[in-house]
Parts: sequence; structure tokens; C-alpha cells
Amino acid sequence: MKRPVLHCLVLLIVSNPLLAGLEPGEQINLTIRGVDPAEQQKISRIYRVGESGGVRLPLLEALLPARA
Repeated sequence: MKRPVLHCLVLLIVSNPLLAGLEPGEQINLTIRGVDPAEQQKISRIYRVGESGGVRLPLLEALLPARA
């Protein structure tokens, strides 16, 4: 179950143009639907862009870039 959720999550975030211009300290509110409620609870929340310009999400080892 974790792999499909992870792949969909990464695809949605990487392909989202709204993430392209975020600066360190800004926040995104990420909500996932259509998966087990336990998985939703682990991932759906507010995330802050770090000083390096990336966002750290559960189930992912690498930071996702939030800047273009």
C-alpha cells in the first residue's frame, strides 16, 4: 500500500507548479484523499519549506525541491 501512495504523492508534488516559487519559511498544506485513513493521518498536514529550499515529507528519503 505504501508504494502506490508514495508514487502518487511524489508525482503530485513534483508536477505542481504552485511549489515552484516557494521560499524558505513558507508553508504548504498537503491533504491526500482516497487512501486508508491511517495513511492520510501520517501525510496530511502543513509542511514548511526549509532553509535549503526543500520540503521533507514522510515516506520519502530525499527533500523535495520547492523552488524553480
